[in-house]
Amino acid sequence: MTGEEITALAKVGPTEILERGHPISKSSTTLRKDTLWRLEAIDAGIDDFDDRIRSLIGQVSRDVAPAIDNGLLSLDVFVGIFMTDDQAGPWVSPKTSALLAEYQCDLIFDIYPPDDE
Repeated sequence: MTGEEITALAKVGPTEILERGHPISKSSTTLRKDTLWRLEAIDAGIDDFDDRIRSLIGQVSRDVAPAIDNGLLSLDVFVGIFMTDDQAGPWVSPKTSALLAEYQCDLIFDIYPPDDE
């Protein structure tokens, strides 16, 4: 699917579109195999994590469901977590888990350890 087609289904403008067939970066000759359509959430504290996921997915129209069901589109939520010395972590409520399942959405974490200073 093209970025324009995804935008039409999602009924929300993306933060960024990287089209299939274009180089994966400015310094590469390798071409993208798929279109990347990105919608970013604002940075916030870990306490708002669950609400931000629901808010982010809630912006995407349910009209994407047939494209997801047919394998034309996949939806992922990618989260970067930068740990501090505090023992804390994000939590996902049953309501948010159900929303992720409804959109067949993977929840992907990149966890970075605290800086050694």
